[in-house]
Amino acid sequence: MYAYIRGALALKGKDYVALECGGVGYKIFVTERFLQNAKLNEETTLYTQLIVREEELSLYGFPSEAEKEMFEKLIGVSGVGPKAGKAILSEMTVAEIASAIFSADSKAFSKVSGIGPKTAGRIVLELKDKIKAQ
Repeated sequence: MYAYIRGALALKGKDYVALECGGVGYKIFVTERFLQNAKLNEETTLYTQLIVREEELSLYGFPSEAEKEMFEKLIGVSGVGPKAGKAILSEMTVAEIASAIFSADSKAFSKVSGIGPKTAGRIVLELKDKIKAQ
């Protein structure tokens, strides 16, 4: 629905930011890495993914299209939801994720809080062909 949102960083929360654009503050869930580096009142562009659940609409944002695309691939894996995808991207860069998948290193994903060995193995198995296609 939203490809990206550009605006001033108006607020930082525990796991989200509010990006003000045209007088509207968009609550966007972000990775810990982004949150640590984000500066209030700074012009920021976040590439977004809208997640629709039964009782909730959540907007997730990433500083690059590559991060957003990796997030989309991660949440496409059975057992990996948006919070787990965000947690993986908080701990690992896109290059580290791709490297772990190429080398079938499921232990790299098991280090992420909330990702067990079965889910880690599923990530490697299900994304091996999808990452190569890039």
